[in-house]
Amino acid sequence: MAEKKGGKKHIVVFQDEEGNVIKTSFVPHGKKAEAPSVPEKKGETEHHEIRFQGWDHDITMVSENLIVKAVYGKVPKKYLIMYLDEKGKMIDTEMVSYGQSAVKGISPEKKSTKEYEFLFKGWDKSLDHIEKDTMTRPLYEKRKRSYLVRFLQDDGSLLKEESVHYGEAASAPSQIEKPADFVWHYIFKEWDKSFSCITEDTDVQAVFTPHYNEYTVRIFEDEKLIDEKKYHYKDKIVYPSLKKKGYNLCWDKHPENVYREEEIHASWQFANPLGKVIETERGIYQIINPSVKNGAVCLLQNKINEEKLCLDRGVFLGDYFYRLEEIGECAFRSSDRVKILELPDSVRVIQKKGLADCACLEKVIFGKNLRMLGETAFAGDLNLKEVVFTGQEKCQLHKRSFGQLRSRVKIIPVMPHYEWLNRNICAFSRIDIVPFYK
Repeated sequence: MAEKKGGKKHIVVFQDEEGNVIKTSFVPHGKKAEAPSVPEKKGETEHHEIRFQGWDHDITMVSENLIVKAVYGKVPKKYLIMYLDEKGKMIDTEMVSYGQSAVKGISPEKKSTKEYEFLFKGWDKSLDHIEKDTMTRPLYEKRKRSYLVRFLQDDGSLLKEESVHYGEAASAPSQIEKPADFVWHYIFKEWDKSFSCITEDTDVQAVFTPHYNEYTVRIFEDEKLIDEKKYHYKDKIVYPSLKKKGYNLCWDKHPENVYREEEIHASWQFANPLGKVIETERGIYQIINPSVKNGAVCLLQNKINEEKLCLDRGVFLGDYFYRLEEIGECAFRSSDRVKILELPDSVRVIQKKGLADCACLEKVIFGKNLRMLGETAFAGDLNLKEVVFTGQEKCQLHKRSFGQLRSRVKIIPVMPHYEWLNRNICAFSRIDIVPFYK
């Protein structure tokens, strides 16, 4: 809303500090008076200036007639602080009033060398009570640099680390070991680099020399220690030479090479146990009495193919002699050239078909100690003509001992058994019994 023309006004008189009128103004009620220009500075002392401070009354909203006087006051001088580096190059500046402290928190850095680092510790001039323009340079504390030295296992794992000053020696771990495995054990050899004068961060790695592990192999015979040797890993085991007449050597285990500590036990097993089948150049035999003094065998297959065959009374099997006491089933099946077969006195038993399928067999002579002739003992012997019993004792005949004959056969017993044989085999129509007088 526009002010009414001719509204109320107030007289404002501006005076200097001595009371001299500088300016008189008519100021509308509630308005700001326009102050006159006055000198900003009126004199100074060594560290202060006399400067205009303002007016002794508020002239921003005049509500009455006023006499306004200029006010001057003492103001501290401001001084220039120049922050320089060590070489005199300006870093920064700051204006500080007399008697005051510098307020800029300047902390210049100095580049480290490999040997030293520099720690800012302050300025070469005091900045706590400024009294003049000041140039100041930084002060540094020189400290030897420290470097990290790490001692590592050969696989890179950390053993120890320490901080070491430049040019000084690091101290190695007191115990350096590497666990053994199945193959190797390890002996510390050296560190891969020197650490007597450290000039940078350094990793030092352990170096080990591998050595084959040594393992003890103990060999026992029937719980008695007979051999003990040390071997390196994977060496070939040397077994002692052990022999025992009539026995086979058995090991509870028989490793060829060394992979661990071993206890190996030797034991003995009878070489020819009951029922064992053994093949020789003369035939195939089965143990029927395993005795080392009175052992006996059964002939399972004859390998001697001669027209006239006189079987031996026994056979050497390994270290011992075994009597031939039995003839097994079809033992002469492959003896297609044999015409005359003479059995030794040791033969006591002819098993079922014991002499069967001997294609050319014409004559059989039993030894003196034959005690049993099995069923169809001569079955398939197409050319059989004569069977001779030489023994003095009666022989047990199966009721079909002479069954399945294909030709007429003459039986010749010694005289004391003529009647006995006649009674036992007279039922066979193809047999003629002819007594033999001895």
